[in-house]
Amino acid sequence: MISQCDAELRFFVAAGRGRTIERCSFGTAMLAAFIVAQALDGVLTYLGIATFGTSAEANPVVAWYVCAFGVGAGLVLVKALAIGCAAALHATEHHRTLAGLTVLYLAVAVLPWTRLLWL
Repeated sequence: MISQCDAELRFFVAAGRGRTIERCSFGTAMLAAFIVAQALDGVLTYLGIATFGTSAEANPVVAWYVCAFGVGAGLVLVKALAIGCAAALHATEHHRTLAGLTVLYLAVAVLPWTRLLWL
């Protein structure tokens, strides 16, 4: 099955239009930004748990995974699930939703860990 982005890219090549590439690039950039945000959150969460213990994790789902599978494996599983869901959003072309979730993650996960660990 060809995604709309792939089909539009083929149309772009045939018709010589540039707008489609911008939309595909935005979606790919949002997916990449989400993956970077997840990686940052994973590393910072690992450092936070190593420093303050599992009680420092505010997300009960993440805390359960960490307690059930250990810090490393639990975080990898949770982050893999989040990235898989982001890939599904990207594949269904919900790029603005993905952008909003990226900003939300940076604001409520990465920034608080950064402040707690280094300020």
